[in-house]
Amino acid sequence: MRDYFKDKTAVVTGAASGFGLGISRRLLEYGAKNVWMADFNRPLLDREAGKLEKAYPGRVTAVAANSMVRADVEGLVTRAANESERLDFIFNNAGRPMTKPSEDLTVEEFEDLIKLNYMGVMYGVLSALRIMLPQGSGHIVNTASCGGLLPAPFQAAYASTKA
Repeated sequence: MRDYFKDKTAVVTGAASGFGLGISRRLLEYGAKNVWMADFNRPLLDREAGKLEKAYPGRVTAVAANSMVRADVEGLVTRAANESERLDFIFNNAGRPMTKPSEDLTVEEFEDLIKLNYMGVMYGVLSALRIMLPQGSGHIVNTASCGGLLPAPFQAAYASTKA
């Protein structure tokens, strides 16, 4: 399995922490040629990408991108593919939970959660398909949650965006 990622190009959203940072690190450990780490939190992204760049020189690119913004995701994917000359993987990982009673949710909070957890994934999928289909290969990986199947109390908004 380790060789599967060797010399490949990957985009990872939500890459400044958690699963995204772990995915980025593992891709580099397994020999990925280019890992495009994206996150909306620029200071954290720069810090974590900087650490990985020291360990894997020339193989990490940090891009400030908000997965809630279609143009950010499309720009990220296009730039990664153009500068790397292909796109082998996209990990649509950016997302967040929301633990709040339904009656306390505002429409704006729910819309923001939908933009990130659902639309952010779709922006990545559609952008990657425009590149991967013509090149004849590629993998799209979307981070899911068991919360979409078995919602916990106060998780109605989150569960609906992960279902």
